[in-house]
Amino acid sequence: MHPSAYATCQRFAHTYMPHLPADACVLDIGAQDINGSLRSIFYSHKYLGVDFVKGVGVDLVLDDPYKLSFADNSFDVVVSSSCFEHSELFWLLFLEIMRVLKPHGLFYFNAPSNGIYHRYPVDCWRFFPDSAQA
Repeated sequence: MHPSAYATCQRFAHTYMPHLPADACVLDIGAQDINGSLRSIFYSHKYLGVDFVKGVGVDLVLDDPYKLSFADNSFDVVVSSSCFEHSELFWLLFLEIMRVLKPHGLFYFNAPSNGIYHRYPVDCWRFFPDSAQA
């Protein structure tokens, strides 16, 4: 994780987490600790890190990276940093995130718009500012 991605998520948490209940549940998509993890930012909340491979920071390995094994409306917050560029079908993952996110829940999404090619295991996409609006 790039230091700027971590710092941006810290600002997100500082701005929005104080307004959520103390028992807010946070789901981290792509939680494997590669050069850093978002876990330390959400230390005071229930936090679950998922990924499609075992690794440091991963609490649950997904059988299918496009199917989240949780009930609808399960999480108050979903975070994903430096993950979507590695998802071949990121739009399917996005729809699953929207399904498990509670109504009025928060989704923190951080993905690069540039940078070097880096496979984990693939590197498929770059996201520009208009992609969030799209």
